[in-house]
Amino acid sequence: MAWQGLENYRPYTRVMQLHTRLDAWLRGRIGYGSLSAPAWYIGAEEACGGRNELERRLGVGTVAESDTMVEDLQQAHARITDGAQLFAGVPRLQPTWNKLIHAHLVATTNDTPTRDDRRTAQRDWWGRTQVDAPEHQVLLAELWPLPCPHSGAEHWLAMYGDLGREYLASRAAYEAQWGPERHKLFESLIKVHRPKWVVAYGGAAASAASLWAGQRTEWVPIIVGDIQWGLVAKAGGTVFIQAPHPVSRQGNALKGWAAAGRAICAHAINTPSV
Repeated sequence: MAWQGLENYRPYTRVMQLHTRLDAWLRGRIGYGSLSAPAWYIGAEEACGGRNELERRLGVGTVAESDTMVEDLQQAHARITDGAQLFAGVPRLQPTWNKLIHAHLVATTNDTPTRDDRRTAQRDWWGRTQVDAPEHQVLLAELWPLPCPHSGAEHWLAMYGDLGREYLASRAAYEAQWGPERHKLFESLIKVHRPKWVVAYGGAAASAASLWAGQRTEWVPIIVGDIQWGLVAKAGGTVFIQAPHPVSRQGNALKGWAAAGRAICAHAINTPSV
């Protein structure tokens, strides 16, 4: 009987660690980089594979609870299968980061960044916790803290529906339980840390930016060609951008992200706060 107990101990421990990590991420997970960074990029939620990858992303068995609210992007992805390859040699460009990096380079140091420029940024400083150059300091955050393969309700159910938590039983229950708290968390963080700009991309994050900037804020269209690509505003000294998701049909073109970078420059320098 004693040996049977020992055999069952490790799986039981991993289940308990998974629940501990989920609770920690729900209450305070932010993302990667630094809260003191001048540039914040906020999406809806991280993608993820199955339960095994979820455990690796959450650092089950490997990361202390106090270390996971804001992590180093490279160190965190070293836990994921093939994640280290995103930061070695001549890495493949991660599709979402690729577009965000393009906007960031245009906004800071380089109006015409090349593919190699974006690769260098991804490999050397994107989302790192320890960066010396101010123009390389960024925060990569997610409005919703738990990773999921897809935004569809069935994907959420497959990932979290069997964990025994009522508020994880469906995506609707999860958003109802944690939505108000997450919106208040980011609103508070922006007021405390006062980043120079916040790029909120994808439907949920872009909508939330209207709340963070304040209802009285005036938004100006970002026009690419003859299409409204996104919106820009300035409130409390912070430039806000509402942008499409980088892998969406509208957000996939680099010219839109170049326009976003130029809009950040123009409003950061020339537009008074409201």
